[in-house]
Order: sequence, then structure tokens, then C-alpha cells
Amino acid sequence: MRRCIGKIGMCVLLAAVLLVAVAATACGEKQEEKPTLTVESITLDTSGVQTVFDYGEQFTFDGLKVKAKMSDGTTRDVPLGDCDVTNLSTTLSGKRTVTVKYGGKSASYTVTVNEMPQPVISDELLASVTGPGTYVVEAEDIDLESTLCVHSKGEGEFVEVPIVEAAVPITSGGKSVGCIGVVDNLIGFKFESDADYNNVTFEFRVAYGAESIVMLDDAFDIRLNDERILTGGYVTLEHPEYMYWDWKDIPTSDPCSIVKGVNVLSMEVTNGNAPNIDCIRIIVNENTEPEPEPSDSLITEGGVKKTIEAETLGFDASAGAPVGIAELMTSGLTSVNGLQSGDTAEYEFASDAEAVVKADFSFAYGGEGSAALDEYVKIEFNGSVLTTGATLSRSEKYGEWNWTEATAENIPVVAGKNTVKFTVLDVPSGENMLNFDKFDLTVTSYGGEEAELPAVMKEDCDIAVTGGGAYRTEAEYADWSDAILRADYVAANKGMLEVPITAEALEATSGGKCVSGAAGGSVIRVRIWADKAYENAELTVSLCVGDTLDLARKVDEYLSFSMNETPFVAGDDALLTGNSGGADFWHWEPFTVTVALTEGANVLTVRVADSVNCPTLDYFEVTVG
Repeated sequence: MRRCIGKIGMCVLLAAVLLVAVAATACGEKQEEKPTLTVESITLDTSGVQTVFDYGEQFTFDGLKVKAKMSDGTTRDVPLGDCDVTNLSTTLSGKRTVTVKYGGKSASYTVTVNEMPQPVISDELLASVTGPGTYVVEAEDIDLESTLCVHSKGEGEFVEVPIVEAAVPITSGGKSVGCIGVVDNLIGFKFESDADYNNVTFEFRVAYGAESIVMLDDAFDIRLNDERILTGGYVTLEHPEYMYWDWKDIPTSDPCSIVKGVNVLSMEVTNGNAPNIDCIRIIVNENTEPEPEPSDSLITEGGVKKTIEAETLGFDASAGAPVGIAELMTSGLTSVNGLQSGDTAEYEFASDAEAVVKADFSFAYGGEGSAALDEYVKIEFNGSVLTTGATLSRSEKYGEWNWTEATAENIPVVAGKNTVKFTVLDVPSGENMLNFDKFDLTVTSYGGEEAELPAVMKEDCDIAVTGGGAYRTEAEYADWSDAILRADYVAANKGMLEVPITAEALEATSGGKCVSGAAGGSVIRVRIWADKAYENAELTVSLCVGDTLDLARKVDEYLSFSMNETPFVAGDDALLTGNSGGADFWHWEPFTVTVALTEGANVLTVRVADSVNCPTLDYFEVTVG
């Protein structure tokens, strides 16, 4: 009996020892955890990937292999689907970098995008100008195969107009050219002339197949002998029953000049809204006398002001950067863009006696923050360096198009030839940092005597008040030289928009045009001539808004006014109204205030608040008893 109990006790003792041992192992020693692997670097194998692309070709990185080196020293293949790869655009030619990211690491490789193929305009002459008259070029006679440059889906084609009674009378030639609305596509033709003609109008017969509006100058960059020409005309769909066979004839806004021999007209698509083209008419009128070339001499009378546009100076781009022309709302509508270190230009003028002048320069800055003009460009007058003390700043909203007026005074002029020289100093190479618009030379004294500024004459003013009644000027005739317009309105001839010709618009609009899109900070001026002083003249301004400003807000929140530098307000009853679509957009809301006019020239100044776009302006009107 004791022996049996001893065996049982021994078994219990062994079990207890085992339990203690297991517990000691579980509690006393913690098992080691596996370390988390991280990516140390990635490498690319581009041996099987496409590295040369045609302009506009679909980018692909198929065939690319990615390998990751891990923190434990091992490597692994990475599926492309787990990587972040640059979605490269192939509408910019040259060497391009493709970046691949995985696990917080990146690597890159280089591809080449070929230059955009340049269309060739056929040498076939489609018209022969032999004197005043109208010459028609049918669109279907233009050689599309040689001129049309297609780098993405879509291509031009000849469209035969449906032979229906409604379509035949309104179509020239029975065919048109359509489906050319791919950016950078170009069509064009050549014609010959027996002489130089300076009073020529081009009329484009076009139609638009969408339920919307397109401006011809926005749809096409139209060039005659490589000089851009403008129409300012809208294409609308007026007759839905004809669909896009509602042809509209849109002429150029200003007379054009053609030369003796071969001339070239081209139309390059600038957005996807290119209308169909039926024909192009060349209307040659009797020549007008050419305007005399401006003199390079300062007139001997005092107070003379001479404006020199920067684009006429012929900059020497010695740093290798091309001089570009930016079409913006500047003096002369163009400026010299992207000046680089070492770029130089000179301007010469003559004076028949000693004089003193002041110079006003207009520059814009494309860099960050601000910069001293004198540190970026050296201006020499007859070899002496001018100091302006002006500070250039970049507009946050409108980029480098924040024009700064810099003035240098008391500049001596010698009898005979004088020279103004510009040298760009330390603009970093490759950066578009300095733009130049114009400079003015104003005589302040001549022959040792103080110059008298010439009086503003009646014929120089926008409005001439000559007795009781109402006198009006359209907004498009105001002085917009200190305004910057939205880029999409620039091609429309200083933002002068042709109001769609509908019954509703014609009834509500003065002159059929308006001016839209003036940027914040713009200054607009209207000169008013009065035959005598009027203490209680009524000034009426007609404006409306679309989708850029808050409706039912006070005009004074967006515009400030002054007459002869005396501020006035539109008042609480002057509210912004309008609509962003359809004929209701042209809902003009005039407001009227009382102002005082002095005898002679008066200046109405309208300033646009810095953070907004100006409402659309239709007209200014002065009423006196």
C-alpha cells in the first residue's frame, strides 16, 4: 500500500516539475519578432520600354521593369500596377523625364518627344488678284492632305452639303470643310496679286454645329503672310433646322495689306471649337493712302510726348533665348517677352536743339517676390546710366503681367542724334523673368524754357458736351491703355465683344458691342469735353455681369470712380445684375449719378478692384439740362 502511494506521488511530482518548466519558458523568455521590411532603393530596366515618341503620340511605359532593394538586402520585382509613374504629355517636344515611385523611393529615365510635324501649304495658287474686286476661294479646293497636321484623333474632311432646297441657296460651291477642330491643325492656301494693295478685307464664311457660341479668333489663329489678322466675330447656331448649315460671313476687323506676287493665308486651330468653313472671300478695295511713318525727331514745340513700342526695338537675344511677343492688353497690344541676360536694344532719335525730357518705362517681372528695376536692366541715355528707383513686383493673380511704370526725369537731350540703350543684366538664363512693353519720351523744357503742355482739344475727347441733351460714347472707345484683359478675350480686339445678334440683345445693347474681362487693378478713362461748366450733369454707366461676379452686389464693391480726380460712388441702388447664359446675359443695368463738369476737358476714371474682374461695360452717357 505504501509502495503504490509512492508511485503516485512520484508521478504528481514530475507533472508539477514539467508545469513549472513550461511556465518558466513562457513567461521568462519572449520570442523574437520578425523585423518590418522597407524599400531602400528602386532600379529601372528600360531595355524593353519605348523611349522615343512622336509629337502627340499616346504615352506608354509598357515593358518597363522595376526592381526594389529591401532593407534585409534582398531584391524583388515590383508590379507596375503598384508603382506611381509620371503620366507624360507628348505635346511638348524635347528630352522629358519619367519618374517612377514605389515605397517612398523614386527613380527616373529619359524619353524623347519629337518635334511637331510642320504642315506644308501647297504651292497651288487658288486665286489671282488683278485689281479691285471680290475673289472667292472655296474651302473644298484647299489641299488638306499637305496642310492638315493631325497629332490626335480627328481629321479634316470635305463635307458635301445635303442637296435640299433649304441648304443650296445658302452654300457656296455645295461643299465645305469640317472636322478640323484638333489643336495645332492647320489649313491654308496661296494666292497671287498683280500689285501691292493696302485696303483688303478677308471674309470667312463659317458655320458652327453646336448649341453654343464660338469666337472665330478664339477658334483659329488666322495669319496673312505670317502676320495675325483679327475678325472679332462670333459664330452662332441661329437656325437649328439647318443644323450647321447656318453660314455667317465674318470679315476682318481692320484693312489688310497684300503684296505683289505670292501671298499666304493660314488658319491654325487653337481650341476644339473650330467651325466648318464654306469659303473665303478676298475683297480688294481701292488703295488708301498709307499712313506716314512716325518721325524719329522730337518736334520743336514744347510738351511733346512720343511713345516707343518695345516690339519695334529689335532686341538682340545674345543669351540664346528667343524674343517672344505676348499678345496682352498692353500698349500696342504686344510686348517683348522673356528677356535674358545680355539682351540689348537701341533706339535713336533726333532733336534740332538742346532739350530736357522725362522718360516713362513700362516693365513687368516674372520672378517671385519683387526686384529693383535698376538691378535687372541698365538704361543708358547718350551713354549716361539712368536711375529709376522703381521696384518690380509679380502679380499673384495675373503672373508677370503686372506692369510697373518707372520714371527718370531731367534727362538732357543734345542737338542732333540721341541714343537710348537697354541692356538686360542678371536675369537667370532660361527663366522668363523680364518683359518690356514701351517707353514714353516727354519734353519738359526746350531751349532752356519750361515747356507748356498742349491743351486737350475737343476733337481728342470721347464725348463733346455742347449744350442741353444726352451725349454717349461706347465702352470700346474708352482709353484701355492701363487695363489688362483676360487672356481669352485678348484676341477679340481689346476684349471688344460682338453681342450675339438676337432681338433681345439688340434692344438692350448700345452699339452692338461691349468690353469684358478687365482684370483687377485695371484703370479705364473717358475724356469728356464741356463747352462750359455744368454743376449737375448726370453720368450714366451701363454694365452687366455673367458668371464671374456675385449677382445682386453693389457696383461700388467692384469699381471705384472719380471725375477730374474727385471720387464719387455709384450708390446703394447701383446693383450688379445679369445671368450667366443665354440672352439674359445681356441684361444691362445702367446706373446714374450726378457729377460736376468743368469747362474744357474732363476725365472720368474707373478703377477695377484688385481681386476681381470688371463687369462687362456697354456705354458711358452724359446728360445736361
